[in-house]
Amino acid sequence: MAVTLQQLRYVLKIVEMGSITSAASALFIAQPSLSKAVAELERELGIRIFERSSRGVELTDDGERFIASVRNVIEQADLLEARYKGSAGPRSAFSISAQHDPLVTSAFSQVVRTHASERFEFTLREESVPVIIESVRSQRSELGVLFRSAHNRAALEDAVRGAGLRFAPISSVHPVVLVGKGSPLAAQREARLEDLENHLCVEYMVESGAGAFDNPVDDLLPLPAASKRVVASDWETVHDLVVSLDAYTIALGTWGGDTPRTGFSCVALAGFGMVELGILSRPGYPLSPAGHDFSVTLAHISHLDRYL
Repeated sequence: MAVTLQQLRYVLKIVEMGSITSAASALFIAQPSLSKAVAELERELGIRIFERSSRGVELTDDGERFIASVRNVIEQADLLEARYKGSAGPRSAFSISAQHDPLVTSAFSQVVRTHASERFEFTLREESVPVIIESVRSQRSELGVLFRSAHNRAALEDAVRGAGLRFAPISSVHPVVLVGKGSPLAAQREARLEDLENHLCVEYMVESGAGAFDNPVDDLLPLPAASKRVVASDWETVHDLVVSLDAYTIALGTWGGDTPRTGFSCVALAGFGMVELGILSRPGYPLSPAGHDFSVTLAHISHLDRYL
């Protein structure tokens, strides 16, 4: 049996979706049929591409090297079809993993607008830090965006190094307090931790199924537990609760200045140093045009005065 383009497209979709079941649904084929196609491809090549687990699938070392070659093969095949079969041409693909942040959303939106005349499929995944690292390591996402502070530096550098990745800082931001406009804190230019003690804190926390609650790479700032605390696992819910309850939450300076959101004020958090914003990538892998555009755009807008 010869390796087919269809099989190669199948394994790329599995990497993109993170599981065989999700990929089968996206491809509109039965999950057993997709599993069989992958097993036949592995048998033909004499390698194991995926390790199966209860959490989904992960690329093996052989699988990572294989997928890097597959992307090139599929791209060239699409170019040939566009040239000789009169198709609309290949779709450019780009995916990024990041925590929810307006700076990332703004840069991603600008890249989409830049490539608006092309056929493309761009993906923005909002994930926890451990999952971001794994997504870039496994090539599910081309790039990641991470924040590094003095508090999580050692743990983050160990995790990035262990995954064989590279973190490149591009700018720095201040920790800030987002405060509902009806709160007395909204009138302050800056706040210290002692100023927050008697106020309700709305805290974002990653659900255990998406990356673990107590992973040190997620721990940017050494903040004590608030005496009045509401926990939510979705950033949009956090911000809605801050506004409706006149509460506060700790965020980064990317939420300050010219943010289009209404209903809250942005107050500087005193007593903490700067936090680095950076790009996570795989060394030795050239960026796609969209990946390059995103990196340049994020670096540019992260230095604009409208961000704290």
